[in-house]
Amino acid sequence: MKQMFRCYWYTLPGMKRCVKAYPSHEAARRAAAKALTDAVDLHSYIRSLRCSDDGAYSNCADFLENFLTDLRIPEENKVDPSVTDTPENCIIRFDSDEVEWKCMSRECPVLLVKERLYADSQTPDEFIVDFNFDAPENNGAKKANCFFAQINAYTDYGTSPYPLMVWWVLDEKPQTQDKIAEIFLERFKTKIDRKTVGRHLQLLRNFGFPVQVCTEGYYRDGEKSEPRTDVKYTPAAYPLLILHVLHNTPKTKSAIIQAVQEKFGNKIGRRAVGEHLDMLKAFGYNVCKSDDGYYLGK
Repeated sequence: MKQMFRCYWYTLPGMKRCVKAYPSHEAARRAAAKALTDAVDLHSYIRSLRCSDDGAYSNCADFLENFLTDLRIPEENKVDPSVTDTPENCIIRFDSDEVEWKCMSRECPVLLVKERLYADSQTPDEFIVDFNFDAPENNGAKKANCFFAQINAYTDYGTSPYPLMVWWVLDEKPQTQDKIAEIFLERFKTKIDRKTVGRHLQLLRNFGFPVQVCTEGYYRDGEKSEPRTDVKYTPAAYPLLILHVLHNTPKTKSAIIQAVQEKFGNKIGRRAVGEHLDMLKAFGYNVCKSDDGYYLGK
């Protein structure tokens, strides 16, 4: 498992939409800043601010240009006083988690940025940029005047939980593999193809999950049975293998490895066991740890 940051943005007009994942919030934020400056042409507007007779407009231009370079919210106590010295028709407002910038001039740009933080850290949980730029010279068909970006933190579990995630998507009502993939994307924000769905459905059936099939699709019905031991299980089944050998009696990682190998013939490394135990716990299974090892709580 690893912490990742998903950056989603689009522009108007044009409705160009993009979603990418990044290993750090810093990388995602810089990608959003580059996407904004690539999408919206602000050079002429910033230049007109600098040419104004009122020096406060020049301060606004400095703030706008510097801020849009990397979308970094400045700390309130470190804001240059000259930046907030604005003309009457301009507003720059700072607080602990938000910056708002408005200028009611002919071009009427509006910039609104928000950050919401985790309760237990200073890593932004969500970062939103909503930028609108309404200027006559910027309203051409090929020029964007609206940009929205959102960065969300999420945990990348890899592909190991896919079988269990497919199982949770299944319902008592039959669903086609395409429908399962569609629900999978909606629920877990992860895209899988029809072939992958079918592979995991077969894995669940081999492992004793009551996955039934009819002409309308796949559905869940019945009680879970013992897994087949005459099947060579791929690494995608490792969480299921570990879950099967866990009971209310604690087992060390070495004992878990031995139990899986004896029953299924798969050898799992200690590090992989630890990662899959963490994953099972993150997905709601009551995996507990004592001095004697790991076990399933009630």
